[in-house]
Amino acid sequence: MGAEKADNDYVPAADVPTNVRIYTDGQDKDSKPTFFQLLVAYASLTLYTGWGHILMMLAVASIFYQIPRIILALLFGTLLLPAKPVLWKRFNRSWVFSTWRRYFHFSFLLEEVAKKNGRYVFVEFPHGVFPMGPLVAGTLCQAIFPGITIYSLAASSVFNVPGWRHFVAWIGSMPASKSNFKYLLRRGSVA
Repeated sequence: MGAEKADNDYVPAADVPTNVRIYTDGQDKDSKPTFFQLLVAYASLTLYTGWGHILMMLAVASIFYQIPRIILALLFGTLLLPAKPVLWKRFNRSWVFSTWRRYFHFSFLLEEVAKKNGRYVFVEFPHGVFPMGPLVAGTLCQAIFPGITIYSLAASSVFNVPGWRHFVAWIGSMPASKSNFKYLLRRGSVA
């Protein structure tokens, strides 16, 4: 259930047969998350997907109270800090992301084996307003594909939201643009 167990459950892509669905984090096709994993998933996913609403509530509260004003000032101050794609491996291997993958019953399928030190464009779905597929896949890429550096692209608007900006940078993302795509592909692979 902890991070130590989850690290041992990753299967490097070289050991994965092609065209076979693989469930992550020690799951199989019939696995269900535990009650504790569901609680963690509900709480953390509510925080992640409700972040915009939390900021709006702080904005409204800041009209009447000083503490929300200070919190908002600190949060918006983080927009002045650089948000370069860092691929923070410890962050990506967090047990919270493992919980999310268990909650969504995440699995993957490889159509062909990726060669070490190759450059690839990985496609992840579903993709939408809250791109959970690419998010949970992105946190697992470095474990599944050891030796392949995989960065990602995210909607440019995400980089204008305090908190989310650094969150997506820590999983190796940059704003989606043609120039950033080419830049990241020169540094490694892109999802």
